[in-house]
Amino acid sequence: MGPFEEFAIKIAEILEVDETQLTPETEFRAATPYWSSLMGFGILVMLEEDYGQVMSVDDFLKAKTVGELYQRTEPKG
Repeated sequence: MGPFEEFAIKIAEILEVDETQLTPETEFRAATPYWSSLMGFGILVMLEEDYGQVMSVDDFLKAKTVGELYQRTEPKG
């Protein structure tokens, strides 16, 4: 299992969907039939706790796809 697949599993748990539904191009808010701000908060917390990446609310609101979120897991160098 690669790094994206591991990330997709974490996102899928938060969104309460099957991880096989998620690709880098998937619009994460549309992936779940009942998006909520709590799911968004869960994603922000997961990015910080699991990857050490803090994402501002403004940046999060601009993000559309799972791939955009995944890019945030890569260390800045």
